[in-house]
Amino acid sequence: MKRKTTRHAGNPVENAVRISRLKREINDLITMADMQASWGDSPAQTVDRCGRVLFVVAYAIGRCHVPDDLPEVRILRAMCNVVEALALDHSALDQHRPALTSGLQAVQRLLPHLNVWSIGEGSLVLDHLLQQGRRPQVQDMEKLIRAPAALPFSA
Repeated sequence: MKRKTTRHAGNPVENAVRISRLKREINDLITMADMQASWGDSPAQTVDRCGRVLFVVAYAIGRCHVPDDLPEVRILRAMCNVVEALALDHSALDQHRPALTSGLQAVQRLLPHLNVWSIGEGSLVLDHLLQQGRRPQVQDMEKLIRAPAALPFSA
C-alpha cells in the first residue's frame, strides 16, 4: 500500500532549510558582486552583479519598512548612481571601485535589518522582470526603497 505524503507548510525544519538556502544565495550574490567590484575586469558583469544586489536589497528595505534616512540607505542610493554611470561609461570602472565597495559594505550592515523572505521575494521579482526583458532603472530603486508594492512589476 502506497503511503500518502503531505507537506506541512509550517514545518519548522523545512522553513529552516529554506531560510538557510536563501541566506547562502544572498551571501553568494553579495560576495560575487564584491569580487567583481573589487578586482573584476568586466564592467558589464560588475553592473549586472551590483545591480542585482541593489534591486533585491532595495526591495527588502521597502518591504521591511527600514527608514530611508539611514546612512546605509543613502550610501545605497549613491551606489545606484554609480552603477548607472558605469553602465553608460564602461571605461570608468577603476574610478568607481571605491564607491561600489562602500555600497556593498553598506548592504552588509543593512542585512540584519532585513527579513530574509523579503530579500527572496525581491529576487523572484527581479528574475520575473529580467525574463520579460525589462531592466530596472535607478528611479525604480528609489521607488522600491519607499514602497515596493506600489510598483506595477512587483505585484
